[in-house]
Amino acid sequence: MDRQIKKLIKQAAKEHNLSEIKTELIVLSQFKFVRNVMEEGDYKSIRLMHLGKFVASPKRIKQREDKKKKDELL
Repeated sequence: MDRQIKKLIKQAAKEHNLSEIKTELIVLSQFKFVRNVMEEGDYKSIRLMHLGKFVASPKRIKQREDKKKKDELL
């Protein structure tokens, strides 16, 4: 994990009186949620408060669709 991210997690843990491990799990759970929604295949945009909007790029959608079609043929 990036040093800057670790530093931010450490700072947030201290501010909220949580362990660094719990804070890291909280932070990463948001991105895990985004990944899971995107992998469902609907390619919906997802907005996370204070982090912004996450949208799958058209190029990435095409790659996933092509891979899905290729897998179905095998």
